[in-house]
Amino acid sequence: MLAAFVTKAVRASSGEIRVVQTGRGEQRAYSRLLHQSDEDGPSEWFTACIMWPKHMLICSYNSPPAQGDLPAAERMFASIYPL
Repeated sequence: MLAAFVTKAVRASSGEIRVVQTGRGEQRAYSRLLHQSDEDGPSEWFTACIMWPKHMLICSYNSPPAQGDLPAAERMFASIYPL
């Protein structure tokens, strides 16, 4: 699911995808990649896909390389919790 989203939205291969099984009927997948576009130059991307039995959430964030805010986006996506 995440690979298809990155391929379509970013128009790049998805990079390495890490899958985390939480055991609560939840599965998370994350990918971080550097993509060089013809129009805008290089961008760092972080994407996340969180799946629950009845819901799914896909998030993405991108910024110029070395801007430094990508780790904050990773923490924000990791903190998503079903209530």
